[in-house]
Amino acid sequence: MYELKNDILEAKFEIEEKGLEIRSLKHKGKELLYQQDEDWAKNFPVLFPVCGYVKGKFTYKGSEYEVPRHGFFKDIKNWKVNKVSDTLFELTSKPDETIKKMYPFDYELKAIIEIDGNRFKYNFEIKNDGENEMYFSFGHHPAFLMSSDSELVFDKPQKYVTENGVENSYVPNQENKIEIAKFRINDYDFSDSKFFLFDEFNGEKVIYNFENKQLEFDFKGYPYLVLWKMSEKSNFFCIEPWYGVPDNFELESREFKDKIGIQKLEKGQSKLITFEFSINDK
Repeated sequence: MYELKNDILEAKFEIEEKGLEIRSLKHKGKELLYQQDEDWAKNFPVLFPVCGYVKGKFTYKGSEYEVPRHGFFKDIKNWKVNKVSDTLFELTSKPDETIKKMYPFDYELKAIIEIDGNRFKYNFEIKNDGENEMYFSFGHHPAFLMSSDSELVFDKPQKYVTENGVENSYVPNQENKIEIAKFRINDYDFSDSKFFLFDEFNGEKVIYNFENKQLEFDFKGYPYLVLWKMSEKSNFFCIEPWYGVPDNFELESREFKDKIGIQKLEKGQSKLITFEFSINDK
């Protein structure tokens, strides 16, 4: 277990059989992340190179590849860890032979985990190391503890889709979206592992109120936002900014480049994906 600590925040992450994952985040000694005391055996997974449901195998340059739901980030074990300071770690990884059987692109992933005062940062730089274009999706899936009155407040009204497809697939082009400025968690139905997808997301600041804590997220640039609980009774709530969406169940093309929301990097190109938020007492 690796630890970052200052006078305000304390974060822990590990790289074991389930790969790189943030395990704990405390603000002035109070835990903010779900601690696996229910059936969901995660804390803060990362989704790469797909987000959500995958409709079977995909093809690239005439060959078929099979990537699991939410991708294979959890299967990456070959991280090189550099402790820069007590408050900053940098980690890098390139695909091994197991990954290459699932995903045909050469890349370098760089994870930067940092605490800065009351601010937590978990940023990624994705570089295309291959000779051809590279396609991918990416998302964060943190599970925060919640209380009966926990809510999200958007800096501007946002619309979510009202229909989830088969196996929680994505149903595009919905006309009956609902626009809201605030999302009070206990007012919504999360039975059967439902999720709420904002597929026209254009917010910059999102505030999460939990007991006497207020988390303010910087989500500028993310095209999608997903909100999820495992069940109605779950004591955690996932706030998930994504670059990508689950597959459309009706989509006929299995070409990776045709996935809705897919990101593309040309040879030698990099993309920095930031996930940062500040934590304050209310």
